[in-house]
Amino acid sequence: MSSWRSSRASSTDPPDPAALATGLDWTRLDQLLDAEPLAALSGLATAHSGRVALVGGALRDALLGLRVQDLDLIVESDLEGFLDAIESRRGRRPSSIRDRFQDTHRFRWKGCQVDVAVSQGDIEEDLQRRDFSVNAMALPLPAERPPSNALIDPFGGLADLCARRIRCTAATVLEADPLRTMRAVRYATGLDGFALESETRVATREHARALASVAAERVHAEWMLILQQHRWLEGVRLASTLGLAAVTIGPLSSTRACEAWEANERLAGEPLPSLPGRVAALVCDLAAESSVQVVARRLEAGRWPPRLVRPAELAAGWSRQAMKPGADSVGWALENPDAATIAGRLAEWLARAQGRAVPESATQARLFARRAREPRWVRGQDLVGWGMAPGPEVGKLLEEAARGQLTRRWDDREQACRWAHQRSAEHPR
Repeated sequence: MSSWRSSRASSTDPPDPAALATGLDWTRLDQLLDAEPLAALSGLATAHSGRVALVGGALRDALLGLRVQDLDLIVESDLEGFLDAIESRRGRRPSSIRDRFQDTHRFRWKGCQVDVAVSQGDIEEDLQRRDFSVNAMALPLPAERPPSNALIDPFGGLADLCARRIRCTAATVLEADPLRTMRAVRYATGLDGFALESETRVATREHARALASVAAERVHAEWMLILQQHRWLEGVRLASTLGLAAVTIGPLSSTRACEAWEANERLAGEPLPSLPGRVAALVCDLAAESSVQVVARRLEAGRWPPRLVRPAELAAGWSRQAMKPGADSVGWALENPDAATIAGRLAEWLARAQGRAVPESATQARLFARRAREPRWVRGQDLVGWGMAPGPEVGKLLEEAARGQLTRRWDDREQACRWAHQRSAEHPR
């Protein structure tokens, strides 16, 4: 992995003029420095005994012209003294987040989340432990103007930002924390126009199996971030190509369902449950060589929350059933309207992708799901009020009434109640 070392610049070298001139938003960085809470934090840094620096994602995103919501600061010495100053200024002390990698304290100030951590060595040494070059830059506070004169960039992060390239800072960073293989995919597909540098891509593939040693909760969190990105389908494909999916969620023989859902999101022209739909499509693709139930249990074992997995399991299974005659789309809508909507959409766009006619049950599932969200025309209290004996017959009659409402067996609530009133007389107290 010699290219990482050979492309690394000295922290005392001036920034590359070509990098500064190409596609980086220095004005946005100036605005960030002048705005709160960073302006106030810079003031506190002025009076602090050791160096304080802005590091990582805030610098990266500002230079790319993106919105910055989180700030990461590192303090070379006397972390407690800097936390004291923050407490004195804002009235509350930052709280420890019990980060196992670094002593980090977090707080919200003026609409922004701020993490303050003690550096591991001096600032330059701290940057050596970071994952990718675009995250391994630091700007001491208060910042010189222009900030390019003071930026600490030991790994060529500026040049990589300009080239839209995700590159490891060293060959060892993936060994230190294999979850960085997932982060490589997230950054490469989450930042517009970015891609993995060739040797980083090879190293990511080589370290894929090490993900098995990472806590399931951390892996799941990375998957959620990938699936919520605009280029989520590229993220799924890249994770599969590099072997990360096989280790963490199971092998993907194709991404046909994910491709169908992505087309659905682009062309449907109406609001969609994006994350639940994407997870359902992913479950559908993962189940190509097994069953939906097996995939769902695998995800739950990987600490994916049941509140997300269960609707996805239903939607993926129903989308398959929608392709066959006799699908109970009314029952789906009554059981889980959201999952029925996703199943209908997924079945529709899978059929379109295959050049087939859209199954009637797919269209009905979406229609019945909308109607299932209406107030019930016939309620249990109505039946009991009409003199029906409490018991299982009440439940049966309510289900029949609900199915009739969804299929528009009657035109309105009045007609439905008239029918239910007559039927309730068959089961008096």
